[in-house]
Amino acid sequence: MKIPEKLKIWFDVRKKYKLSDVHIQMARELGLNPKKIGKINNPDQEKWKLPLPEFIERIYFRRFGKTRPEKVMSLEQVIRQKELKKKRKQEERQIEIPEEMKKEIDRIVIEKAIASGRNLQFRIKNCFVYLNEDNSPICRLRYLGKKEIWGFAIFKYSTESYSTNEFGFPLRDTLENCIDIALNAYI
Repeated sequence: MKIPEKLKIWFDVRKKYKLSDVHIQMARELGLNPKKIGKINNPDQEKWKLPLPEFIERIYFRRFGKTRPEKVMSLEQVIRQKELKKKRKQEERQIEIPEEMKKEIDRIVIEKAIASGRNLQFRIKNCFVYLNEDNSPICRLRYLGKKEIWGFAIFKYSTESYSTNEFGFPLRDTLENCIDIALNAYI
């Protein structure tokens, strides 16, 4: 298991200060800087300071109103979960759009172009369909293995990237609805 750089320091903090997985997770959720944990942990010289685990528990309770996270994961579990998520995403990208679906996409895009009087083009790459108007991006549709459900991401010119979490846009819908929504967004 390869340890990501930004988690290596948390392994060191856990070992050096003898913190449990619960305390490490709380500290990470609180956004504590692992490089500065040593400054917080100094109850021997500064008697007024709480021991580090108690300090983390106290500020966690103040911030979140609960004594501990609902689901506790060790750093090893976090790494495994990230690896599984990465593997799942890679597998999803391997999904190819079937030939009959490509013909259906072509028919629908031509139909929408004629109905709206716009110059629409599309290109297919792996499981993605990129919809453009006059070579300017509009949206990205993701084939999810079913004809009825497509992932939707609108193109944001402010960031020059595709975004799946924009207010008012669905994450998933039918191919026709996704194209209509994108065309209405860029009238």
